[in-house]
Amino acid sequence: MNPHFSAAGLIPAIAVSLLFSSSAFAEKPEHRVGFIFEGSFEKAEIVSKLEGAKKTQLIPAYEWDYGIRLFSKAEWEKRGYEWENFVSIAKKTADTLADKLEPDLIRDSRGVIDYALVTSEDPFLSSVLMSPLFGKKFKDTLGDQLHVVIVDRHILYVFPASGGKLNDYGAAVVEKFKSAELPVSLEVFQVDEKGFRVVGELER
Repeated sequence: MNPHFSAAGLIPAIAVSLLFSSSAFAEKPEHRVGFIFEGSFEKAEIVSKLEGAKKTQLIPAYEWDYGIRLFSKAEWEKRGYEWENFVSIAKKTADTLADKLEPDLIRDSRGVIDYALVTSEDPFLSSVLMSPLFGKKFKDTLGDQLHVVIVDRHILYVFPASGGKLNDYGAAVVEKFKSAELPVSLEVFQVDEKGFRVVGELER
């Protein structure tokens, strides 16, 4: 059986389990698991392909006391979750983040919205593309179809899919990618009611 997560175009490889906090302090929040989007230049033992992507990959990760770690095969197998279970858990992480997003809307001199800038220190920020709440967040400002560039693990550029705004700002987005602390890729994801997939790439 080769389960397929249609919204993200995922092709799973191995099972994973949920990591809970082992802290003795009840008030300490549980450690989360989720997906992060990373550039294909990043090496990971467990990855999932993304529909249409050549330079972006999806990697399962988990929090620990000092940040996040990518799952090793040993850790992945140790926890014993089926892939579908992990996707379900990771989507909840994505939904929670998408619901709390407070994007900065960038306008032109006439006050018309050109694009949105989404930033967060949360390591799972890029996984919001997996959540249907993400598209709904921009429906009234940027439309039903979006183009998203994940230049950095903590920075998303969100444009309306129509109108050519991404082309207008493409050079600036590329420069931001070149100076990114945790660069991902310049591939352009289309986000709509069908989910998300790569439809192109900005030229450097």
